[in-house]
Amino acid sequence: MTKTKLLYWAATLPLCLLYLAAAVFYLTHRAAVEEGFRAFGYPAYLVPLLTVAKIAAPVPAEEAA
Repeated sequence: MTKTKLLYWAATLPLCLLYLAAAVFYLTHRAAVEEGFRAFGYPAYLVPLLTVAKIAAPVPAEEAA
């Protein structure tokens, strides 16, 4: 593995894990997440959309390598 690829994955992997952790939290604590969204003035229907986005977001990162 080249130095560039190593640096790429050193930066990308933590972000991918963060997105996955957020998606798991959205799935396991949906009511609390929806309440938080409402408190900030966002509609609750965004929660499922963002959950899918957080799960799908790391896919291009793996294909780029």
